[in-house]
Amino acid sequence: MLGDSFEESILTKKKRIHELVNNAEEESKLSDITELVTPILLKLNIILERQDSERNVSKLIYKFINIINNQQYYRADIILNQIRTKLLQEELEGAKLFSLEAKYYLNILEGGDITEYLNDLAKEYRKLSYYSVAEFLYEVMLDNDQSSSNWVYNGLGQLYWQQGKDLIKNVTNNKKMTDKVQEEAKGYLEAAIRFYEEAIEVSDSEVVLSDLAKGESYVGMAKCHFALKEVELAMENCEKAIALDEDNYYAYITLGKIYNRLAKQDKTKAKQREKILEIAERKVKRMANNLWVNSVVAETQNKLKEAKIYWQYLIEINADYSEISKNKLNQYY
Repeated sequence: MLGDSFEESILTKKKRIHELVNNAEEESKLSDITELVTPILLKLNIILERQDSERNVSKLIYKFINIINNQQYYRADIILNQIRTKLLQEELEGAKLFSLEAKYYLNILEGGDITEYLNDLAKEYRKLSYYSVAEFLYEVMLDNDQSSSNWVYNGLGQLYWQQGKDLIKNVTNNKKMTDKVQEEAKGYLEAAIRFYEEAIEVSDSEVVLSDLAKGESYVGMAKCHFALKEVELAMENCEKAIALDEDNYYAYITLGKIYNRLAKQDKTKAKQREKILEIAERKVKRMANNLWVNSVVAETQNKLKEAKIYWQYLIEINADYSEISKNKLNQYY
């Protein structure tokens, strides 16, 4: 992690890029955007260099930046593929973010859709705890692509949940943390719940996998209520997720955590906890199989936006389908 100044610098430049994309004249736009893209990519390269000083990717990165400056985008795409292959094979922290950012800017400079890759970028910034950058990217998506607003609200819910969870962890590890910090954590979790509720509200009118998105929203709310020690509400939301999809692995895992806490207070709950965890073990296989079949159908029908969501879930939950799903994402994205 490189600190607040790094995050603020990235955010400032990103805001300016999107101002230029939306408002600037075509002739001046490309050169102005390129001037902002270069320092962002160089800053992200710092993350990679700090992890492995022996790794020799910097030459390719500087070559890529130079080609972008000269507006030779076809050559830039070839170089980027080489960079992505080298970085992603090593699975370094920040490697996926750098690759996505480079692809995103190349897409913008070639006149592509401004919302392409934004959701993935927001997730990567969130993972690295650059929360203000992630939130800005979600806001840009809401302004420019209403067709996926259910997933955007889910992303914002996860963003605020993560910040609340971080604060709760700090409170747990430091008994001297003030009531003010605990109240701040509560505020983040309550905000996350509101975003999840918004996601559910818009899901019925959305075309992108509304039931899957709603299931994620209910599980997200369950986690927030559980963190707020609102156990009944947490269980209720898990049940709603399961009602939408009886193979929702995430809902069973969350229920298992709830019963784990209850078992510490009431030994009779221990058997229920074990039963739920056994179910979760079965459900993850069924959910993965269902996701894979759905991804094949979506790919066959050229519904790549849907297929992408299935592949991302598979990478997260199932080793058997993880590698092939990664290859699919690399193939199309």
